Amino acid sequence: ELITQLIGLVTQNPDFTDNASVSLQQVKQLGGRSGSKLLLAMSETPAASYLPDPETLDTVQQVLYNDGVPGDLTTAHPSILSDGTLLNFSRTLPFGGFHIYKQEPLTLKRVEVGGVPDITRSG
Repeated sequence: ELITQLIGLVTQNPDFTDNASVSLQQVKQLGGRSGSKLLLAMSETPAASYLPDPETLDTVQQVLYNDGVPGDLTTAHPSILSDGTLLNFSRTLPFGGFHIYKQEPLTLKRVEVGGVPDITRSG
């Protein structure tokens, strides 16, 4: 099991973990229903992000990120800025560093705003 998960992580397989979403954030209006918000269900892998309906908890859609923000793992506990923007970070394994990004709550678009590279030791 562990070897299978490690191979999935290295090969960028979005299914390398089956953990449950651990965080819910209110993010955007649900079309056609005045005043109703969608939730963003987040986990430690970017591929495990979903939009559930807040009333029924049915999955509305999986959130797939094709925005170029690097990272194999992310935290499921973003900071929420005063305008609703999510501030979060991801980690590229094994030695790609940390990537800080903002996520817009209406479009869910992520933009990298900074990073911390891994320190390499020589000699």
